[in-house]
Amino acid sequence: MKHFEIHFKRLIRNNPGQQRDVDFYSDGHIEWWFNGKIHREDAPAIEWKNGYKEWYLEGFWYREEKDYWEALKKYKKKNTK
Repeated sequence: MKHFEIHFKRLIRNNPGQQRDVDFYSDGHIEWWFNGKIHREDAPAIEWKNGYKEWYLEGFWYREEKDYWEALKKYKKKNTK
């Protein structure tokens, strides 16, 4: 895997004890992180400049977008109790 320099980093704090980061890289790709794991709940966690998208929840990669949405339903159900 190639390593790219972070061009811009945005820190988002939603709740105490939770940290969300959005990293913008010099090659144009963007990554979303949550508490130190690549993670995004409403869209792909990695978006490449060429349009390719990668779907992650809690650091786990989903090959197919449909699998991601199924896992997201379970994740939200588990985390709202």
